[in-house]
Amino acid sequence: EGCVRYVVRTANSGDVYMQRLCSQVLCNLSVDSRSRGKMADQRIIPGIIDLAKVDDETIKQGIAICLSRLGLDLSTRDKIVRHGAIGAIVNMCTFPFSDDQTARVCASSLRVLANDERNIMHIVDGRGIEALQQLLRRRKANSDLGCVQCLCSLMRTSDGLEALKRKGAVIDILNLCKDKGCLTEEIGTFIAYACHCLSQSEHCEKDTAKRVQEAVDALSEKFSDDEDLIVLCSEIYFNLTGIEDFDASDMIPTLILMLEKTPSAFVQGHCAAALCNLARIAKNRATLLGDESLARILDLARSEKLMTKVQCAAMLSLLTEEEQNRDHMATAHFVHTVMDLARLDHRDTQQRCVIALYNLTRHSTTREVVRSAGAEDLLVALSGKANEVTRRGCAAALCNLAYDTGTEKRLVMEHDLVHVLLITSFVSTTSTTTKFICVKALFNLFFEGACHAHMIEKDVLWGLAEISKLDNAHTLRLAATAFANLSKDYAAEFVRKSKGVKAALLRLAASQDPETKCMGLLGLYNVCNAVVEQKLYADADELLPTTLRSLAHKVSLPELDGSDYNPVICRYYLQVVALCSTHEVCRGLLSSDCNVVLRRVRDHVVKYMVEGAPVPISIHACRTVLCNLTLDADSRATLINDDYIKLFLDLIRICDMEDMDPLMIGVASMTFNAHDCPKLVQEGVFDGINMAIARLQEADKAAGRELGVSHDASSPLVDSICHSVAVALFNLSQCDEVRTQIVSLNAGDVLHYVFQSALYAEETNEAAESTKLLAARACANLAFGRINTAKLVKSGICDLLVYLAEIADKREPAKPPHMLYHQVSTRRGLFDSMSSDAASVDSGDGGAPSSPGSVGELEDWALNLIRVSGAIRNLLSFMGNHRDLIQGGIIPVLVDIASCNVLLVRQNCAAALRFMTYNQKSRALLIQSGAISIMLEDSRQSKPKGGGRGKPGDDDDDDDLVVNEALLCEI
Repeated sequence: EGCVRYVVRTANSGDVYMQRLCSQVLCNLSVDSRSRGKMADQRIIPGIIDLAKVDDETIKQGIAICLSRLGLDLSTRDKIVRHGAIGAIVNMCTFPFSDDQTARVCASSLRVLANDERNIMHIVDGRGIEALQQLLRRRKANSDLGCVQCLCSLMRTSDGLEALKRKGAVIDILNLCKDKGCLTEEIGTFIAYACHCLSQSEHCEKDTAKRVQEAVDALSEKFSDDEDLIVLCSEIYFNLTGIEDFDASDMIPTLILMLEKTPSAFVQGHCAAALCNLARIAKNRATLLGDESLARILDLARSEKLMTKVQCAAMLSLLTEEEQNRDHMATAHFVHTVMDLARLDHRDTQQRCVIALYNLTRHSTTREVVRSAGAEDLLVALSGKANEVTRRGCAAALCNLAYDTGTEKRLVMEHDLVHVLLITSFVSTTSTTTKFICVKALFNLFFEGACHAHMIEKDVLWGLAEISKLDNAHTLRLAATAFANLSKDYAAEFVRKSKGVKAALLRLAASQDPETKCMGLLGLYNVCNAVVEQKLYADADELLPTTLRSLAHKVSLPELDGSDYNPVICRYYLQVVALCSTHEVCRGLLSSDCNVVLRRVRDHVVKYMVEGAPVPISIHACRTVLCNLTLDADSRATLINDDYIKLFLDLIRICDMEDMDPLMIGVASMTFNAHDCPKLVQEGVFDGINMAIARLQEADKAAGRELGVSHDASSPLVDSICHSVAVALFNLSQCDEVRTQIVSLNAGDVLHYVFQSALYAEETNEAAESTKLLAARACANLAFGRINTAKLVKSGICDLLVYLAEIADKREPAKPPHMLYHQVSTRRGLFDSMSSDAASVDSGDGGAPSSPGSVGELEDWALNLIRVSGAIRNLLSFMGNHRDLIQGGIIPVLVDIASCNVLLVRQNCAAALRFMTYNQKSRALLIQSGAISIMLEDSRQSKPKGGGRGKPGDDDDDDDLVVNEALLCEI
């Protein structure tokens, strides 16, 4: 210590030679760490600092070395810094050296002090950066290294780095790469370190990043054999690609070249990460998809290093995002590489690879490559992973693979995709989006009808029922459509499954979404139709009433006059109601608890009448509902009492011939009870009958057919309508209150038409035979009352009475009238409102009707004879009818049927013949036909009852008078 103090005092002598010697001594003493401790004394350091101020290059060189060595020890470093060592070194750096060695030593001494982060800001504030910049600009290799080392030391803190940027030192460092002569391997290493610090800085400007890239390009090109430097350069590239808004697209060829030349796993990992960052920018992906680039990336994906594979998976996933780029990926090598990466036990990698496969399945070309590579098994396996994004991607990819026609069967049969989708949707995930994708995939599978049976075995109906509980409009729409598709051919399976399937259909039909409601109603219609057609009575007892209640109280229809009116929804709704109306319980509900449905039916008919453009299927459904309601007494009463008769008339007016048939059957059915007939006639039911007959006559005219002239057989449809009209008129004719009214409404013309129509039907047509019999009986019934007999006779009913007399006179039991009613389910119901007793007949006076008495024990042929004889007797009581009846051949008919053994028939015939004796023109015909004997025989068997002149049955008081028939005929 004493020696050092002596040297310092000697240095103050002012002799340059002595000062050089002292500086050399101090430099030598600083070599040993033990002496450095003595030299850090507060009385010695100021002397050393003062010695640095001497304008001598040799002295400055020695003092710089001494200070740098003193800065190696922590204990001495703080002391020399505190006494102004940094300022002294900075001043020495600015000295105009002639020897580069001195500059290098000064820069190195400053670097030693900069190794301590506490001194960095002292150096910055002490203009150390400017001094180092001045040395760098001299472009001397010896000093450049120390300067770069010192500046790199200053970069270790953010403040130091910002100061370097602010003072332009960064540019000076990076510019060294342009001077190939000064650029040594050591300097290059420190420049790379500086670039690394800059690329990692929080706020690296784009201009700086571009300079860093250029510097790194130069370093990697010149020192390509230095593996450590290349590793650092690759990491810098990676950092640069992470800078926001920095265009590093021109870096791609360099990275690809690095992958080719450098086998280092670290370099490959950094390059992969850099390329992955670059792939996030759309414009870079086209470059990465070049033949060489994509091949290197695929090769890189087979690296042994996990992180490299992870980065490659991310990169490949990004590359598949643009549709226009997917043609480059339509290779088996690309798809197999992605599939291999997806098998890694790495959550993020699996997710990225699944997304890549999903992107590939969005394009038809690459989708086929994915399918050929057998990716279905991998996607099925990954769909069970705990990662929600992975599950969703697998479901989406499988959905796309099921998009192409003809692929569904393979997915369903070989890969059991139905189970996979159901498990994913209801067990694995809680995401509504994932559930929606699963439903969409199932929806794609439904397009292959051959898969439906297998899908139903795999409980797809249960799955769809569960899906219908979700609160998502798109999902419910797909579920409803799937139900509608399946119910077309497998509706019976819906019935056999749990109640959840039926409840799901009702829930979908009640949806507020128009498309969902439409498909839900269609599925419901198919199921109800299967129940009705296959006669599944046990299921119908549960399903149809439940459905009808839901339609009444839960399923709303759009306003008929609103902007949201949907004719398809209304059509399906009405069709389901029509099917429900085939069930007896439902008909009762329509009349009571669910009468709102019946009102909706009426509103639709009214709408179609107003608009004049009815929907045929909807009209058919409305017709079916109303006609089915006529099957039961209670529902018939509802129709009649609630003024639904007008609906029948409206439907008859707008419907076609096929729909008119069941409508007329319904009209006939409503006439079943006699006490309803007056209200029916009052409400205009006969107008409907007249409209139906008018339509039939128009059809005859259009076909060139005229009844009574052409003998072409009528069609079965016409025969059925005529039969229904005959039934209705027969039932009405048995009600005393309406006979007069319906005769005035041309009942006779209607009966004559239907009789003539049935007359030319095929002989084997039972319905036509029944129509003729019913029409004839109806005529007989109408002829009994106080009616306008002349109007009835003018309509030509004589043919009907003759027919009834002819079939009765055969003494054979007539076949019962064939009265049929057609429901939607094609079931037939029998109308049998005919009583076994005939209507009242006229008295012999032609006055008030009298009862024929009890004839219930008589056979049917006898009843018919009573009907026809009484009808003829009543019609002949008015002389104006004689000519038409006689021309119709009524006299031979009376003569024929008078030979029967029924007393009432003989009496009616005799009375009818006596009426014609008042007509001078008919007497000759009576004599020719032998009618005199019938009248005389009746006179003999009946006791005279007073009488007046000229009345039938009068006789003189002599009971023993014998009349000579031949003499009477002659007179």
